[in-house]
Amino acid sequence: MSTPLALKHEIALSPTKREELVKMLNEYIQYKSLSWNKIATMMSLSPATLNQWKYGKYLGDVVTIESKVMQFLAFTEKREEIVNDEPFIFTEAAKIALEALDVAYKRHKMIALTGKAGRGKTTAIKHYMQHNPETALITVTPVYRSTFKLVRKVAGVLGTSIRNDSGMIEDRIITYLKSKPKLLIFDEVQRLTRTTTGYYDALEEIRSIHDLSGCGVVLSGAPEFIDRIISGMRECDQIYSRITIRRNLPDLDQADATKFTNYYCPGIPQEMSNLAWDYSKGSVRQLTELLENVSGMSGGKITKKILDLANKNMTMK
Repeated sequence: MSTPLALKHEIALSPTKREELVKMLNEYIQYKSLSWNKIATMMSLSPATLNQWKYGKYLGDVVTIESKVMQFLAFTEKREEIVNDEPFIFTEAAKIALEALDVAYKRHKMIALTGKAGRGKTTAIKHYMQHNPETALITVTPVYRSTFKLVRKVAGVLGTSIRNDSGMIEDRIITYLKSKPKLLIFDEVQRLTRTTTGYYDALEEIRSIHDLSGCGVVLSGAPEFIDRIISGMRECDQIYSRITIRRNLPDLDQADATKFTNYYCPGIPQEMSNLAWDYSKGSVRQLTELLENVSGMSGGKITKKILDLANKNMTMK
């Protein structure tokens, strides 16, 4: 994302320049799975004010609004540069995840991507999104178990209108996806619990969006949840029948762990690298946190004592 516009200006921007800013904000919203309301709050603006400006209908101090938008975009661009300095290391699990995402994206299929916590699902998804902009990430929370709240979230991520009832919102989502095909990625789907009626209404809504729009869909989350879908729950028969492939990400193996240890702690003895991997219990997240702690404590020399202390500090969190 680039911000070619000056951060300060004296007069309101032309409609073309304003649309350029709106497009940049939309890209950031999709990448971060945010909403227009959320970024309005982040810019100390009311959602109504930002919405009116977005459509060229704001009658107040447009210059101040646009200055805040440009400052926000400049800040987020700088932050992304810092975040993107962190490595993406191609592990066996990452390879499996990226290949599965590609199937869903290019063949418009529904896939299930599972793995225990810390195995790199979300990291692989975000890496894929950086190289494939026609993707949208919806990070699930328990409040999205109802159809209405889920479609509002999807509409917000896509930048479509979220007024009126869930059926009308779904229609707008379908229309949008037919004109601008995207890969919809639902992360942490194990949070989609049953509603008070006893059914997985949100899952059925995801299936409906997939069927009617023809877009690819990824269900990413804990393996236990997909296991329950497969186990024969009658209310999940329809969505299970749509899942083309399921990929379960393996634990981090010793060879891949060495890639991380060599990056975070150059020159680390192989014996210490193996010990760090043992402490990680196959978790990419746990290994990187351990190595970050070690690199800050070691003063350049990594010993078993330092690794033991770093691991103890982590287990006491």
